[in-house]
Amino acid sequence: MNDISSIQASKAQELENKQSSLELRKVRQEHAQDYEKTAKDNEKELRRLKDEYQAKIGMMQSELEQKLSSFRNRQNEVMGIEKERLQTELDDLRKAHGDQVAQLKESQKSQLDQMVESHNKTIDNARQKFTKEKMKWNA
Repeated sequence: MNDISSIQASKAQELENKQSSLELRKVRQEHAQDYEKTAKDNEKELRRLKDEYQAKIGMMQSELEQKLSSFRNRQNEVMGIEKERLQTELDDLRKAHGDQVAQLKESQKSQLDQMVESHNKTIDNARQKFTKEKMKWNA
């Protein structure tokens, strides 16, 4: 009887081992399928996130280019206004300088005329004195 019991026990053991192996394969298959499904879902999510990121980058880049263009236009406008203001200021300075030069020339001419007139008076006075002295000596 021992032989029959041991054969039955070994068959039961084999049957239990087969069932365990079958369950283990089944669990492995389920986990593999879950893993593949999760991996595919994650890859899809990753692609979606990358696409969103690229779209955001494109929109931000476009916005920045528009802002840069706007800024450059404003800078060019300000530069134009400043150039006009500078040119006006330069013209005013040139005119003021020209007026100062003309005024200085007129002042110097007036001083020169006064000096010439004073010199001529001095020469005339010296001539008259010389003539009087000459008459005294000749008479």
